[in-house]
Amino acid sequence: MLPTDESSTGPKAGICLSFDDDHLSSWRDHRQLLNDFGVRATFFVRGLDRFDNAELAVLQGLAADGHEIGSHSYRHRSVTRHYGGDPARVAEYLEAEVLPAAAAMRNLGLEAGSFAYPYGHHAPEYDQAVLEHFGHVRSIAYRRRYLAPHRLRTIFHRHGSGERLHHALGIDNVFSNDSFMAAAMRKAEAQQMVLSLFGHRIAENNEDYSVRPSRLRSLLELAASMHLRSYKVCELI
Repeated sequence: MLPTDESSTGPKAGICLSFDDDHLSSWRDHRQLLNDFGVRATFFVRGLDRFDNAELAVLQGLAADGHEIGSHSYRHRSVTRHYGGDPARVAEYLEAEVLPAAAAMRNLGLEAGSFAYPYGHHAPEYDQAVLEHFGHVRSIAYRRRYLAPHRLRTIFHRHGSGERLHHALGIDNVFSNDSFMAAAMRKAEAQQMVLSLFGHRIAENNEDYSVRPSRLRSLLELAASMHLRSYKVCELI
């Protein structure tokens, strides 16, 4: 697997890997795992204005490795739980969650390129408004009980589509999508699309919102065996 800028030809099939929240020590400790496979991921962070110098140094290190630093909102409030998905409250959401998050990124010299909704909750009116301030928005793909994830059209991005709203498939322990990953990657390979995946903490434990390093390595080995490229969210055009 190689970052897209190392490709000698045009767009290729690939995976777009992102991580959410503020698991900085976990991400720092597994930088080498991503580097081993040439992966350039997007790290969506929340509450950036509250980070101390040590935490900011971790972010700077990730950025120096070529990863994208994205926003996971200012105070991690849900579009539906806290705002009811109400179109009349879009401006309120922007003022509380989006604009301060973008400002915090710029204050640290980071580009406000990509935004991930907390809990994946979103609504069309909110999407339109957030995309006026960020180049890309990422949500979560929720699958129906009997629908295999590789049959979800929204987790695949087609090059040149211009789509800026992306939906990612979870790789954490809680999502139980392991058995479908090969089929999803094969579909991306066959149709020259990009499969979006996301997780939270990288740790060798059974917590719901963790992905084991051994499992992550297996996923990256599988992607590498199919010659899938690595994309950041900001590169999905």
